[in-house]
Amino acid sequence: MDKTINKTDTMNFFNEELKKTKLYNQRVQDLKNGDTDFLYGKIGYGTGLLMNRGHYFGQQSKSPIAYDFYSLRMNNIGFGATGEGKTKTIISTLLTSISKMIAENNVYQIIMGKKPYKLGMFIQDGKAKLYQDVVKHKYLKHRKDVKIIGTEKGHCFVDLTVEMTPSEMKSSFEGVYTQLAGQAKDGTWKNYASALFGHCALICLILKEYKEEVENWSCFEGKKIYSMSGVYSLLSDDNNIKKANKFIDEKLQAGEITETVFELTTGFDYIMSREYLDVQWTGGALPNETKGSIMQAVNTVFGTIAGAGKLSRFFTGYCEDAEEVDLDYCLNGGVLLCAVGEAGDNPQAGKLVATWLSSRLKVLARRKEIERPEDCKTDLCAHIIDEFQLIATTGGVLTDSGFWNVARSTGLFLVALTQSYSALEEVFGATGLENFLANCRNRFCMRIEDMKTIQKISEYAGKTLRGDVFEENFYENFYQRELDKPDTFISPKSIIDNSSNWSVKAGAKTTISTSVKNSIVSFAGAVSGKGHSNKETGSFGNPTPDAIFERQEAKEKQAIEKGLSLKPTLEPDELLYGGGLVFGMVQSMASYRVDMIDMEAVSKEFENDNEEKWMELSKFLSVA
Repeated sequence: MDKTINKTDTMNFFNEELKKTKLYNQRVQDLKNGDTDFLYGKIGYGTGLLMNRGHYFGQQSKSPIAYDFYSLRMNNIGFGATGEGKTKTIISTLLTSISKMIAENNVYQIIMGKKPYKLGMFIQDGKAKLYQDVVKHKYLKHRKDVKIIGTEKGHCFVDLTVEMTPSEMKSSFEGVYTQLAGQAKDGTWKNYASALFGHCALICLILKEYKEEVENWSCFEGKKIYSMSGVYSLLSDDNNIKKANKFIDEKLQAGEITETVFELTTGFDYIMSREYLDVQWTGGALPNETKGSIMQAVNTVFGTIAGAGKLSRFFTGYCEDAEEVDLDYCLNGGVLLCAVGEAGDNPQAGKLVATWLSSRLKVLARRKEIERPEDCKTDLCAHIIDEFQLIATTGGVLTDSGFWNVARSTGLFLVALTQSYSALEEVFGATGLENFLANCRNRFCMRIEDMKTIQKISEYAGKTLRGDVFEENFYENFYQRELDKPDTFISPKSIIDNSSNWSVKAGAKTTISTSVKNSIVSFAGAVSGKGHSNKETGSFGNPTPDAIFERQEAKEKQAIEKGLSLKPTLEPDELLYGGGLVFGMVQSMASYRVDMIDMEAVSKEFENDNEEKWMELSKFLSVA
């Protein structure tokens, strides 16, 4: 694994030179003035559409919508049809905002003498095109810790299985299988295949301890013993498995064992693996037809390894002319861009690499949480995925269907974009997708034609009490009336002189405005006195001011609601309009905001930021 920035004291990266920057000194002055707005990440401006339709959590028109430090970690999902500009409008805006916010928070942390945050990123997409779009953006091009994973000159590579346990290899296989083979109704062959792969991985892990004697075996030629290619080569031939097990038995009998070999061969997992490989797989207990079906499932995942070309470096663990890096690089604050996906000469092999990398990131994140839980509180990492439906995995706790339930404590959060709800449903299934979306609490949608997506977004927006507008000066609810004709204070005298103020033409006006209510109460009190009971007659005197108001309000509410009904706050066909607006349900300040958001306006603001500003901001982000 890459250890260059692992467990490094963060404060070493934030030295006294940073306190001389304009940004640092400006923020010191801002804090003295009580201004802390720079601590939030603006992502767009509200249009006021949903607020004006009565949504309780709607946003006022032209007011900013922003992340805070905690809401960005609640995972993000975005929908949008092909060609709508998801990358520019959503991904670029979110990542610029997040980068700026973390950098500004680091300025604050340094001012307060606290440990700054790290912001790592792992950016990938199913077609391996996203890295070309983002690498030149301001929030990345001034960082000195950006590396590209790929096959071209200057690119790095990852040994996909290095330091993974056999159990982690098995879990990753199951998740990758669901992406490469699709959601199979019968998962029997997937389970058999993953079990075989896990058992052989354990054997290879033991053989690795005898590298000098084993690396020249024909099945390990040109590859690491404990690598994806190494394990696949071993399990592909029964003779290789028999040879390996015999070799291990001889070493154990001769007492030629290391501490690692002792630990690996005295556990229950080894007993189970040997029983399966010796009796079931090579001993003839399994019918040839069953073994053939299992191997077919294995080849669904690994069948393209042999002809992988330049991608072979990811499977063999060897590449002399490229730097090896691991995904803990971005978990510890660096930036990795993935240039591997379905595009290329071997789409299936590219998809295997991209999907396995996504799974591996989750494995390493959980491991970091166990080994270094305190670092997870300050080391943030954004996993940004476009065309998410081409990489998403299901089937276990280390896949997308299970990991994001517990991801917050690892410091890893998701920013995923996909073409439609239907595309994800093919991967997750209906129930699995609902569980996944429940863990993505920040939701966005651009113009789209997929009716399932449209219906789901309309459900997210909820329903409000709305009426039909039949003529001028009528409004479908009180909020739209108030936007057009704001309330003003009305004196008791004007109520007497002008009774028209008692009637407000608003379709969903279920309460009288505060200013009018105060006027009614003041006027009624002057007319009726205190409204005490008449003890001499045993009857009550004139009604109290509150009683006058409550009866009037009840009558108005009853009359008005006859023409109202609960309707979708956002009509499904409105998501077909587009216009550069993005539906957003955004977590913020221990609550949420929902509206049609103008994200392009903020994107243009970021584009107008000068280069000097971003050069300074990058100094508070880079870890290299």
